[in-house]
Amino acid sequence: MEERWDPRLCVNSLSSQHWTLWEDLECYERLGIHRISLFMPKLLKAGLDRAEAEIEGRALRVDGILPGSSFDLLDEGSWSRTQDALVMGIEVAQRVGATTVQTPGGSAGGSPYEEAADRFARAIAPVAAAAGSAGVRLALEPTRPQFAHIGFVHTLRDALALATELGIWVVPDTAHSWWEADVAGLLTQGASRIAVMQVADLAFRAPVLERLVPGDGALPLGQLLDATLAAGFSGPFELEILGSAIESEGYESAIRRSFSYLTALLAGPDQPLVG
Repeated sequence: MEERWDPRLCVNSLSSQHWTLWEDLECYERLGIHRISLFMPKLLKAGLDRAEAEIEGRALRVDGILPGSSFDLLDEGSWSRTQDALVMGIEVAQRVGATTVQTPGGSAGGSPYEEAADRFARAIAPVAAAAGSAGVRLALEPTRPQFAHIGFVHTLRDALALATELGIWVVPDTAHSWWEADVAGLLTQGASRIAVMQVADLAFRAPVLERLVPGDGALPLGQLLDATLAAGFSGPFELEILGSAIESEGYESAIRRSFSYLTALLAGPDQPLVG
């Protein structure tokens, strides 16, 4: 009997980081997962036309495209390459019916935040215009400072303010935003600006870098998801798990357990795990 997952859940193909797109799709079919987000390098390696036809043939709902490219904000000469990659992500999103293209913003090499934000505003402007014309949400993901090599925005508070200023969206990630003061309040206040909510867990036995299956760590995931739900956010809640614990367990098992836990969490304490 096919397990029935909460319809607001989707899985990011980075959750099976080292699999091909074809392995991903076969896993999703076995698990009865019909809602996904796609890492662009996997699509390119599989061949865009063939990949798009396969996704359409399997009747999969695509929520997001992750281009796998971010700005080097100190190297203005490189911006056009990243802009092209993001615009390609927007074009692919249009073709597969995805609503969102995600970006971590880019590295600012230790520059002051205000300088980095100004550079990002200039770098992202043509991409935001292309997204607006295409009807696709361009969304900024804030990251913890450990990930400053791909993103300069390290708090959800700053991400919401910058996204509002630039007319774009936000992708909060429980693994990046759990530590902020009044994070639940920020999620509630910013719910109308959230395009996707990424979900993973973390443990605190060692330096906190790698993600865990939701429920295996210490994050207050119920509180974080409830904050967005109470404010009217209806998903998608996107699973993004990667790291040694996921590799050791195996992707299919980790994804299945994640969807089981999150389905129960979203249903409430008195609801069955699956139907």
